[in-house]
Amino acid sequence: MVVTGGGPGIMEAANRGAFDVNAKSIGLNIRLPREQVPNRYITPELCFQFHYFAIRKMHFLLRANALVVFPGGFGTLDELFDALTLRQTHRMQEIPIILFGR
Repeated sequence: MVVTGGGPGIMEAANRGAFDVNAKSIGLNIRLPREQVPNRYITPELCFQFHYFAIRKMHFLLRANALVVFPGGFGTLDELFDALTLRQTHRMQEIPIILFGR
């Protein structure tokens, strides 16, 4: 199962990879003014719209078997450092955290 933030770019690529092999994928999207909308490759019944960042991050981290982080913006950094802090303080399961990019 692939779980992404449900937006464009690398998130859409991951959802499309699952779609192309007839696998289901989850999109945990966030409602923001003038921002991303869910990509079309998310399994429709598994597309979730969140209002609060904290609840969205909690759902990501509760289900994670690994975290792969690609270059992004402030939200990406927030999610990465939240996961690192939770790992450091032993408040979440030990999972690999893979940083991709330069």
